[in-house]
Amino acid sequence: MPLPYMKTTTSTPHDILRFFIYYDTKAKEFVGVSIDVGIVTTGENPYFVERDLTEATLGYVETVHKEKLPLSLLHQHPPQKYMDIFSNFMRTTSGKKAPQSSVAYTFNDARTFVKHIPDLCHAIG
Repeated sequence: MPLPYMKTTTSTPHDILRFFIYYDTKAKEFVGVSIDVGIVTTGENPYFVERDLTEATLGYVETVHKEKLPLSLLHQHPPQKYMDIFSNFMRTTSGKKAPQSSVAYTFNDARTFVKHIPDLCHAIG
């Protein structure tokens, strides 16, 4: 059953949030991106990046719900450069060729994961 504050989009089910972590070779740090709410975190350890990203997203979703803020706030995207990197990663993992450019990131340690909103935020489910 859809949650009343989440809209269904063509790319994301209504109660799932997508996350992506990759290594930025130029900055020499891991970057975590919450694709559906536009939060970005960085750090030296991918496990801490995941934890911080998940906690920040949880806080964001809880605040929108608790304060009855506009539902559109739950459908933000990170800056375009992160969406481009995410798209390249998804093309690469699906066997398609990603555009060649002088990239400053590697997908060797990259991963994507999802969180079910009611599992992430028990007060909402």
